[in-house]
Amino acid sequence: MKKAIVSTLLPVLCAGPLLAVSPDKAPTSDPSPATELASFVVHPDFEVTLFADETLGIANPVAIQWDHRGRLWVLCTLAYAQLKPGESPDDKLYILEDTDGDGRADQATLFADGLNMPMGFALGHGGVWVAEDADLAFLKDTDGDDRADEKRVVLTGFGTGDTHQNISNLTFDAGGFLYFSQGLHAFSQVETPWGVSRGDTAGFWRFDPRLTRLDPFGFPSMTSQNPCGIALDRWGALFIKSNGPHLCFATPGLIPTTHPRELMQFAQVGQTPGKSMGGDIVRSAHLPDWIQDHAIIAGYFAREVSAIPLVEDGAGFAASPPVQLIYGGHESFRPVDIRQGPDGAIYIADWFNPIINHYQVSLRHPDRDYSHGRIWKMRAKGREAVTAPDLAAMGIGELVGQLRASERWPREQARRLLSDHADSENVVAALQKAVADYTAADSVALVEAAGVLESLGAVDADLLDRLEASDEA
Repeated sequence: MKKAIVSTLLPVLCAGPLLAVSPDKAPTSDPSPATELASFVVHPDFEVTLFADETLGIANPVAIQWDHRGRLWVLCTLAYAQLKPGESPDDKLYILEDTDGDGRADQATLFADGLNMPMGFALGHGGVWVAEDADLAFLKDTDGDDRADEKRVVLTGFGTGDTHQNISNLTFDAGGFLYFSQGLHAFSQVETPWGVSRGDTAGFWRFDPRLTRLDPFGFPSMTSQNPCGIALDRWGALFIKSNGPHLCFATPGLIPTTHPRELMQFAQVGQTPGKSMGGDIVRSAHLPDWIQDHAIIAGYFAREVSAIPLVEDGAGFAASPPVQLIYGGHESFRPVDIRQGPDGAIYIADWFNPIINHYQVSLRHPDRDYSHGRIWKMRAKGREAVTAPDLAAMGIGELVGQLRASERWPREQARRLLSDHADSENVVAALQKAVADYTAADSVALVEAAGVLESLGAVDADLLDRLEASDEA
């Protein structure tokens, strides 16, 4: 029951920290990475190491993304949950690199600062899309120095009734649509060339950057009060993570919601022990067979990382119990975002804070931590890391070839590079030539190719017919 649907080749991850439970006493644990690491209880098939910490500037990370050069981008907000009178927002987006190949980041480049409580970002169109307060902004480096020197507000009018429910969790699908979510106390009225798009309370959005079209889905609160993660499997099926325990299969609900009435909740396919957020659907030769195509979820409330099996069942997915991958004994371990890396390992953004409540604890409580943040790397024991190809050195033909890769990272990064390529005419020609030789074994590559063509506004009727006739449809 794979979803090879081109016009809804969709995206999941949650970035905004939907913070929610705290100790009644002051934190007592040593805040060092070594002490936190020693507190972890890790699944026997995996081991955890430190990839980056606050010494590189990444205090309070809320979202992470990989680029085509194998660099990890980290979005940090010290303005959350509320600025003090007289303060100016100065949140930051960093680029982390492991320059010596030892498995730990050793270089941080500040791409952008002066941001106002950003809750998510996505790479695409030669720049970075950032969810920032009431705005969806686009940042671009125009001179190649890895520093944003151009900023443009593309859309504004998103609700800001509660800072932990602002728009967040930006994710692109194969067709070039950008998805993001908003929470319960946000009431959005966004002017677009197509008219005003409205979204009251919780739901998620789909934005077409080519047409500047914005469509609302799941309003009001059909995916939980605070959808806090958006992820896609390799066939384009869309999953939404609530900030509660539930993971929902959202593809059947992709009908724009322009009415004020709440309909039935989306189908739940699993849940975590406590409130959780973010997520990624993993697949790599580096990982054990049993975890392939599982949704990996960041459990900020219960201080754990879980894997939820996605078990196909007819036209949907059967609910399955989670598998615990990491439990953090340290009171400040707060996983908030997860991404699979170019090497096949799983990378976890750790907000690191003893206070995770939003309403129940003062926004200016002295124990709120504004100094620490970690990125943890979870790799499989006894299995070789994947060697990532040099995508930056590839031409159009080679990038098209990467759409057939079995690994997610080169396939998805090549798709983005092709969609953003300046020579779109030759990209379309190369894709149409390549897919003519694809066989039934290349079903995923057909979906990827169809997505790139869709993002470029090109229609290949024969390719669509092949997708419809596929056994994987």
